[in-house]
Amino acid sequence: MKILAFTLFILIQTIAAAQDVPKNVEESCSKKFPEATDIEWSLNGSNYEVNLYQNEQSKSAKFDQTGKWLETRTNMDEETLPSAVLMGVNASYPDSYFESIEKVENNKNEIFYDILVSAEDDYY
Repeated sequence: MKILAFTLFILIQTIAAAQDVPKNVEESCSKKFPEATDIEWSLNGSNYEVNLYQNEQSKSAKFDQTGKWLETRTNMDEETLPSAVLMGVNASYPDSYFESIEKVENNKNEIFYDILVSAEDDYY
């Protein structure tokens, strides 16, 4: 019962904090994603996370408390994955299928792909 109460307390604190997103964080998000819709905020540690839609794509982004953009994750389909990445995954996991694909861009100008593939009961 104590664990349930503690979990509920944390959940309530996260929701309450997410409702108080600093104006500078919201402004940074608006500049980064000017056409975003269905915006939902949450607090993850000291960073603010936003889930949104832009250009018919589901995205999540992280901003620090000062409003500095940290990273964006964009959900992708197998068809939009770069061919070199697709070929590499298929070569490494030939009998698997894609569970999820995210393109990750960060504030260090790095781009990588977070890919979950599975084969029957195994996940990679």
